[in-house]
Amino acid sequence: MRWLAGSRVEARERRVLAWGAAALFLASWADVSVKNVSETLFLKRIGVELLPIAFLANSVLLVGTTSLLGVLAARVDPLRLFTRALAGLGGLLALLWLLVHVGGQASYPILLIASKQISSIALITFSVATGALVDPRQAKQVLPPLLAGGTLGAILGSFASGPLGRALDVEGLLPVAALLLLLGAAATIPLRRLPAARVVLERRSAPGRGAAPPAEISLRGLWRESWLLRTLVVSAVLSGAVGPMLYFQFSYVADLATRGEGGEERLLSLYAQLRGWLAIGVLLTQIWIAPALYRRIGVPLAGVFSPLLYLLGFGGLTFRLGLPEGVAALSGATVQDQAIHDPAQRLLWLLFPEGLRARVSALVEGTAKRAGGALGNLLVLAAVGLGSVAWVGVVGLPVTLLWLWMTVRVWKGYPALVLSLAMQPRRIGSQGLGSARELVDASTVRAIARALSGDDADAARAAVEVLRDLRPDVAPGLLAEAIPSAPLATRSMLLSSLEALLEDATAKPGETSEHAIALVRLLREDPPADPRERAALVRCAGRLTNRSRIASETAAALAEAAVESEPVVRLAAEIARYRLGLGDEDPAALRRTLATSLESDDAEVRDVASRELRALLVEDPRGDPGEVGAGRPEWHERLGLLISALFRPEARAAAATALAEVAASRGRVASAAAPEMFALADDADPAVRGAVLRFIGYTRRTERAALLVERLAASQAEESAAAREGLRALGQSALDALLPELCFGKRSIRDAIVPLLRELDAEAETFEAQLRRELEGVAERLLEIAALRGNAAPILVERLEERVHEGLHTAFLLLAALHDDDRIVDLGDALRRPQSRRDRALRIEALEALLLPEERLRLIPFVEDPTLELRVVAASELLGRRPLSRERTLESLLEDPDPLTRMILAGTMHERPAEAEDAMLSEVEVLLQLRSFPLFEHLTVRQLADVARLVKQEHYGTGLDIVREGEYETSMYALIEGHVQVASKGIALSELRRGEIFGELALFDGEPRSATVTTVEPTRVLRIEGKDLLALMEELPEIAIAICRKLAQLVRQMTVRSLR
Repeated sequence: MRWLAGSRVEARERRVLAWGAAALFLASWADVSVKNVSETLFLKRIGVELLPIAFLANSVLLVGTTSLLGVLAARVDPLRLFTRALAGLGGLLALLWLLVHVGGQASYPILLIASKQISSIALITFSVATGALVDPRQAKQVLPPLLAGGTLGAILGSFASGPLGRALDVEGLLPVAALLLLLGAAATIPLRRLPAARVVLERRSAPGRGAAPPAEISLRGLWRESWLLRTLVVSAVLSGAVGPMLYFQFSYVADLATRGEGGEERLLSLYAQLRGWLAIGVLLTQIWIAPALYRRIGVPLAGVFSPLLYLLGFGGLTFRLGLPEGVAALSGATVQDQAIHDPAQRLLWLLFPEGLRARVSALVEGTAKRAGGALGNLLVLAAVGLGSVAWVGVVGLPVTLLWLWMTVRVWKGYPALVLSLAMQPRRIGSQGLGSARELVDASTVRAIARALSGDDADAARAAVEVLRDLRPDVAPGLLAEAIPSAPLATRSMLLSSLEALLEDATAKPGETSEHAIALVRLLREDPPADPRERAALVRCAGRLTNRSRIASETAAALAEAAVESEPVVRLAAEIARYRLGLGDEDPAALRRTLATSLESDDAEVRDVASRELRALLVEDPRGDPGEVGAGRPEWHERLGLLISALFRPEARAAAATALAEVAASRGRVASAAAPEMFALADDADPAVRGAVLRFIGYTRRTERAALLVERLAASQAEESAAAREGLRALGQSALDALLPELCFGKRSIRDAIVPLLRELDAEAETFEAQLRRELEGVAERLLEIAALRGNAAPILVERLEERVHEGLHTAFLLLAALHDDDRIVDLGDALRRPQSRRDRALRIEALEALLLPEERLRLIPFVEDPTLELRVVAASELLGRRPLSRERTLESLLEDPDPLTRMILAGTMHERPAEAEDAMLSEVEVLLQLRSFPLFEHLTVRQLADVARLVKQEHYGTGLDIVREGEYETSMYALIEGHVQVASKGIALSELRRGEIFGELALFDGEPRSATVTTVEPTRVLRIEGKDLLALMEELPEIAIAICRKLAQLVRQMTVRSLR
């Protein structure tokens, strides 16, 4: 285990690995031993002709076993289930050994069926247990050696069966296997002392606000639409059928070859040797042959080999029913199935919608495969009953041919299938095809590439996306080859796609120049009419040309383009020639050219200049990219050109985007642009704001991390996505800004933070420490409420109560992240709503089932009973103290980290002086005034504070119009002093006094004012501009909901009065 000490595997993971591998090693050894023994005893003491009946019974029993395990896994602790399963299997084997020892004939079928159950039960309970012990990030390191322990146990156990069978007798292996299973159960006990793995640290791309969810489709709908699903299901049935047919023939010849004296020992040795070498063959094929085969011929064609090998096996056994033929047929089929065919089939599941992949897997590998196994055993019984054992192969040949036809159909239709899925990415899932390069082999690439130059523009666009995502190494060359022969309708799209690909790969200049020749010939022989496309051809040809191998045709074409009449083409050619060393190599001359181009009136010239500047800054084509920016003055001069472009509105977005990309590549070296970029943080263009946010992250400007956190809740999806990208770029440095916002940030920000913490690879300890702080904060607030209730301003107590709810909501978010279970948040939110005692008890019980004991102990007392007294008792127990006095509580709140609490306390500690009656209201006084209006009475204190910041206080003398009929103005007014008259067309309609609101309808319908409002006496109002309140409603939908609810109540009341 010394290699583990130097690896990245943590101490806790090493314990999981050591004990888990030991348990799986012992269980696998016992499993293969029992299989060898059970089949040997059944064939020799019952007869091979009854083998299909036993396999049929096993298939039926396996359905019930897996269903039962699924129920138990949901109700029993996974680690205890694993321990009990191994111990129970060990005890069952001991009983079966006694039964076999007594000599009952019924014991052999039972033993054979039980042997088939051991591997299923052990693997299912092992999978559930490891899911509770390691998260996906840890699983990548821990699972391969864990499974290797099981493989090693199977190999050694199989080879050991022969010698042990001769030493102990065949039946004597059963108590050995029982002992191994019991030892395996004992090896799982230390695992139960480890804390459960609860944090899912797999990086996940969080969709921006407003992102469209994946299109929903049912499994039944997928069955109707997808020929691939139907083909895979039928193939699974057919492959499941031929498996037991071939195995029966092998069992027959193995039994026949080992008849006579010592037959049981010889058959056991045969099974031992065969299964041992097959396990080695499968392991070696999985490691070395299968990956190379997938890359060479592709996943679909790899699946064709399996039915071919079955055809050879059935054919050989049909012509000569002998042991060598049986061993060869079974060996080839087993290795091909387990190492190549089955993994290839699982890769094809990535072509199905993300939400249905698990169900597709269960249908294909579960239902269809078992149905095929039952069909195969029935065919064996029919063939043997109506003919002979040789007829099994004859019946198997047409079944295998049908299976072969199905696999060839998948292979032939595969490129078109990949293209069709790329044309509807929402049907695949959030990651699309980008996570499965194995799905696109060389032959599929060639087939997809033909669509690039086809007449179907949608297919060409889909082909570009597939090649870009899965094969970016060959995509530029294929696009360059396709562009000259592509229809004019798609040529522009292909050319822009090639430009983007080459810009993303600026660190990898072309290794050959052949692909550039195709573009050069198009430029010289059939140039596009659009100068932008000609410039793109020049740029792409320059990027695809290797500086050390420049064709004369390319050099001539670039020289011709450099004297073209169109400025954008000349600029592209000058920069391409500079890159290739064909023109003026003076960096100062290039800088002057770029500076002039950035100030051009031609938007296309400015765009090309910005993109080329970005490329030159990311990678200097004449120097070591690692040294760029360290001491080269021309690099900093070029950066200055991009910075200067920020001051020109027409070039700002392109320049800001380019600077963000430079920062992503060069990091802190790009910080010279920081002052100018930071000044654009509130630019009107969301593309500019997003570029600033990415720039902050990639330049590691942690002092600006608070801005990134704030923009997580931006209404523009582009801006919120940029904020997440910037925070991910900051990495662990962002935690100092993120964690405080979990306590005091807006709810929309807090909801966005926890998924982001997962993406930042925050350790479980970070979540747990923050959870402890949140619950301690909740307890502190409860003790403060107990000390101040009835002894302080109600709005202060209300704010403290809100903070209790905010803290509990954050605690639920953290627990959901720790357990990777969003049901915890749903239950927490449900507990806040009014409900019956019975419903509350049911939700508490459901919540307890999802938490660990120590979590239940800390959290449940705060949500179990809503009464303050009981929650204060729980808070006192958690903090180990009782509530402080009123005075000491107020003193501590003056230093409270929540600015809103401090502001409310400061604004309510002293009464307003009489001489200040006419002075402007403080923010707290505005907040209190808003609270008195029915329209705002349901808002929280935080929401009221957000509205109060929008308020403008206005004074009007007697007889002045506040609003006039017919005006287009959308402000809303709240009367806090005086009274006004409402009139329409000169007729007085009503009078409004303090505490009433007018103008609210224009806020929503945007229509002209329907009446004039005139002051009757000196009047003070609070005015809220419509655009400001609507913007706040967009940011905080809770405010919009509360206001709309109140408006609906007012309309309902008016309707009732009119009916009376």
